[in-house]
Amino acid sequence: TFDTAPHIDEFETGDAVKFFDGTLIKGPDPDVYVISEGQRRPIPSEEVFLGMGWQWENIVVTDQQTLDLHPLGDTVYMTTEADIETASN
Repeated sequence: TFDTAPHIDEFETGDAVKFFDGTLIKGPDPDVYVISEGQRRPIPSEEVFLGMGWQWENIVVTDQQTLDLHPLGDTVYMTTEADIETASN
């Protein structure tokens, strides 16, 4: 048999591994976030989620401790051509 338990203390513990930018994540609550520049940005609605072209099956479910490795960033909002034109006038 192969017994790794006695050797586990030989490994060094490093920094926690974070999610890559663009990853869709959710913790134990129903809120969904996208990772952007290391932050978790809330996605406020199904309309925004689908409007951004994201797919439900791409959401990674994780625990609260791992979710909390990413500081909370600004909420994600969609912009439309009209919004861009209005802002530039």
